[in-house]
Amino acid sequence: MKAGTETLVGLQDDCYRQNTVQQYFWFGGDFPTRVDLSPIWKAAKKVAPNTAEIWGGFDGRVAFPAGRTETGLIIKPDWRCCSAGTVSVAFHLESGEVVVTRAHLNSEREFKWTGCR
Repeated sequence: MKAGTETLVGLQDDCYRQNTVQQYFWFGGDFPTRVDLSPIWKAAKKVAPNTAEIWGGFDGRVAFPAGRTETGLIIKPDWRCCSAGTVSVAFHLESGEVVVTRAHLNSEREFKWTGCR
């Protein structure tokens, strides 16, 4: 798949269960490099309210080509997904590393998870 001008290979497992595991690898260097998604979650946590947790669902097949992802917020101790709005994170890849360009909280938006396809 494409992430801007970068090419990634994505692997997916457990689509038939509740948690889908996706891993992405960049092949632009001397050897394959696993793409670390933690900058996305760190940026989302920075703009989320202190009373909320970030729901960690991510679909790279949609997010990488678009250069953005949206995740729901869960308010403690409710724990239902995703009752507290969303966080949108814009990013791009540089040499296989995620670089976040913007994170935005929208407490009024309803999160819609499309699930695995």
